[in-house]
Amino acid sequence: MSETTICRYSIDELKTLPSETDWDRVNAISQEEAERLADEEDDELGITEWDWEQIKLVTPKPKRPITIRIDDDVLEVFKAMGPGYQTRINTVLRHYANEVMSRKQS
Repeated sequence: MSETTICRYSIDELKTLPSETDWDRVNAISQEEAERLADEEDDELGITEWDWEQIKLVTPKPKRPITIRIDDDVLEVFKAMGPGYQTRINTVLRHYANEVMSRKQS
C-alpha cells in the first residue's frame, strides 16, 4: 500500500493559506479562451458532449442508524484513525458485502 499524507485544516486555517492560483492569468483570459481550454481538456480526458436529456439526478439513500456491538479493540483501531470512523467501518463492511455478492454470482 502506498503511503499518503493527509492534512486536515479548519476553515479558519484554510483562509490563511496562500492561494496557488495565478489570478492575474485567470482574470486575463477571455470567456471564449476559457471555454476553448476547457474543451481541449475534455478532449484530452476523452470527455464527449453531454446529452443533458439523459442525465438524471441521483441522490444517495440516507444511511439507516442502527445499534451494533463491536469489540473495544476493533472500535479503537477505527477511532484512532481520526474523525470519520463510522464511515470507515461502513466502507469496510461494504467491501466485504461486495466480495460476498461477487462470489455468489460466480
